Amino acid sequence: MDPYSDSESPVTREVLQRRKSRHRSRTSEFNDTSDLSYCASTDGMPSLTHRHSKSWTKWLETLLVLSVVPTTISRYNSLIQLWDYPAEPLWAWVPVLAVSSFLIVQLGISPDSVCATAFPAVISMVTDQPRQTVILNTALGIQALFTELGYPMGIYAVLMICQWSEDIIWILAIDRFIADVLQLVASTSLTYSEVQLFSALLSNLLTSYQQPPVHAHILRLQAVILSSFLAFLPTMPFFEKLMSLQQIIGPHKRPANAESMKRTYATAIVFIYVTSAISCLLAMMGRQGVEDTLKYVLTKSHILILAKWFGFLLLVIPTVMLRAHHWQLDVRRKVWHGCVVVMFLPAVAEDPEFTALSFAIALVLFILTEVARATAFPPIGPTIHKILEPYTDKRDTCGPVIVSHLFLLTGISLPVILDNCVAGIICLGLGDSSASLMGRRYGIHKWPGSNKSIEGTSAFVIAVVIGLIVTRLLGITTLSIPSMFMTASATALLEAVSDMNDNVVVPVYMMVVMRLLESYQL
Repeated sequence: MDPYSDSESPVTREVLQRRKSRHRSRTSEFNDTSDLSYCASTDGMPSLTHRHSKSWTKWLETLLVLSVVPTTISRYNSLIQLWDYPAEPLWAWVPVLAVSSFLIVQLGISPDSVCATAFPAVISMVTDQPRQTVILNTALGIQALFTELGYPMGIYAVLMICQWSEDIIWILAIDRFIADVLQLVASTSLTYSEVQLFSALLSNLLTSYQQPPVHAHILRLQAVILSSFLAFLPTMPFFEKLMSLQQIIGPHKRPANAESMKRTYATAIVFIYVTSAISCLLAMMGRQGVEDTLKYVLTKSHILILAKWFGFLLLVIPTVMLRAHHWQLDVRRKVWHGCVVVMFLPAVAEDPEFTALSFAIALVLFILTEVARATAFPPIGPTIHKILEPYTDKRDTCGPVIVSHLFLLTGISLPVILDNCVAGIICLGLGDSSASLMGRRYGIHKWPGSNKSIEGTSAFVIAVVIGLIVTRLLGITTLSIPSMFMTASATALLEAVSDMNDNVVVPVYMMVVMRLLESYQL
């Protein structure tokens, strides 16, 4: 009997209900008081304490996100000399950003949307991308904002008025298509900002592929990621047929040869995907490029790094699997965060480019594994589901995709891939783990409007500072001690007040703050 067909109806109902109410809940977030926890006031009437504290956390979250924008623009302008104006002191922006954040919250624009609007351009500027790339990512952010406000075509009018390149309009169309596909496939598993950030990332990979890369490893990263995603396209008809068989409820309604049909579709999917991925790699890199990549991976130093990783996993995985049922859920999950630091921090110090390529390949393998699990891909899908089920939380039951392990690897790998930065490793491997373990056990004082504790945030700051000190000793970063505390505090505050998935947005935010403070040598 198919383990996914007759037992998932409650989950299916929850998924459909969330999909149905998702847009309404997002747009009425600041106006609806039906789900507020009212506190009893002195005169016996209900008060809106919870609502006010929630607005405060959204104001602070918006302020933290916006705070990096003017500093990033000023830093980028000092590099390319686009505008000739005196740089304002950093403190001069504080009142402007505070008022702007208040107005944004009052207009009902969520911090989720602010991230989707600001982050593409901010990331491209902080990683010193060409001016055309910054313009493109600015347009992607504006398009995300217009779409959120219900005016998806407004960006095109702006571009035409500004007489921007026609190529940008085509790229915006590609980005919109990718976002719609992600929304269709994982709308109940991904938030709005996550969909927009992932679509912007893929759009950048697609559009920058034709530009001459500065280093060969950039071409390798682009080829690996793009070929893995493009290879999915010809397999979609077979996935639809496979899923149609999985969704038939009751064995009496299934075709007599249903299991044989599943195996046939699975074989076709594997064959088509592998041949398509290889074809894409050859088309992008050429035969010589593929051979050079294999030689690069199989060098003695890289084989030694891989051997260390596999040896560590051979020791850790059986130990965790044997003891996992004795541990609480947060311990079972955070032990993998700790493993991240041990595995990857020395590797980034030794060879950041190879580590970035390894992250890209691992991310592809994780996505393939999740596709197999979510589709009950025979014969490995149900087995993968049983292995991952003990590590899932409430977020993972909101949709068909278990996002925790994907977001963990994404948050760790993105700063390394984008800028050879260890922000994700430190933030998730040390900060997030310490905050969760400390906050759940000793967290008494809660942040207003948040379920995060001040004790957990303090543990986050201490753990991140310790991690940054280690990275400085390894020669990875040049941050001063005050800058380390500033980085840790800003990141911890965002993690404490944010409703977004902290495994993706928070590490990227920490990367931006680290690069800005390194540039200004504070």
